[in-house]
Amino acid sequence: MANLISFAAQLRDLRAQQPEAPAVTCGSITLSRSELDRRSDVLAVDLRRFGVEVGAMVTVALPNSVDWFVAVVAVVAVWKLGGIPQPVSSRLPHREIEAVVALADPVVVLG
Repeated sequence: MANLISFAAQLRDLRAQQPEAPAVTCGSITLSRSELDRRSDVLAVDLRRFGVEVGAMVTVALPNSVDWFVAVVAVVAVWKLGGIPQPVSSRLPHREIEAVVALADPVVVLG
């Protein structure tokens, strides 16, 4: 059986090896491994204050654009806390997003 490693641990290992290597690129904008790890740590601290912990659902509804980086950082932050990110298209009608959120009953909704 293969050794399992969390995404957060893998990101820390990759950051240690090459901190300035690209982690995420969208168009002409790139976040380095170091920047992704740092930004997600900052957001994880805030999310923990809102009750995100192992097994907690967190809905992430952000548009596809440069804001997509915020969604990536949010998903990584949720993973670092052991939570479950629930990506939702921000293009859905408001009523549909409300229905998805009501069904999932997340601890936090980011959007």
